Amino acid sequence: MDIYAPPQNPPQLPPKNSGLAIASLICGILGISCLSLVGGIPAVICGHLALANIKKSPSLLTGGGMAIAGLVMGYISILIMVIAILAGVAVPVILAQQNKAREAEQCSDAKLIFMAMTMAAVDGKSDGKTGFPADIGASTSREVIDNLVAGGYLKVDDKGRQRLDAFEIGNVSDKDTDNTILIRSNPEKSYYKVVILLKSGEVQAVRQSKVESIGTLPPRDPQFLP
Repeated sequence: MDIYAPPQNPPQLPPKNSGLAIASLICGILGISCLSLVGGIPAVICGHLALANIKKSPSLLTGGGMAIAGLVMGYISILIMVIAILAGVAVPVILAQQNKAREAEQCSDAKLIFMAMTMAAVDGKSDGKTGFPADIGASTSREVIDNLVAGGYLKVDDKGRQRLDAFEIGNVSDKDTDNTILIRSNPEKSYYKVVILLKSGEVQAVRQSKVESIGTLPPRDPQFLP
């Protein structure tokens, strides 16, 4: 006679690590180390899916810690990339605005020098024959500024004088045309554009390649006093 034996439950398998959790951790490490969005976005997606699956089947899946770690690194890498993108867009705009402001200041400074030189010439400080400022014995733009300050035609503080020293002044005589460049910012130290002032008194900021087409360079040697 057979004895009835109740059915036995199959042995319980140990839970295994979620593959999505492992993928989230790996992508998070890659994202935060080098690949950023390429690894960060998959890390976030896999991490959320892994946590959802683990919550549904806690007896079959583990790896919540790995999923959370992957999520954290994924979000950090995405944040870093977003900041980098915003900085890449904002920095050139800020620099361009700063350059424009500096160019405007240099235009004002060039006009100031021009007015001082004009007053000095009217007072007979320049004979206009060999070319101003060469005919007053100046060999550098700094000497021109110093002479104008000494003569009372310029009144600048140390900071202002440093701005004025950023210009080169051309040897221009009365015989030169009005579109001869009298003053320009030093091309080697200029910003986005070079500020030039013509003998006529017109001042503008132009690209270096267009300087010669807008104004004639002084015909003397040297053309400009450094």
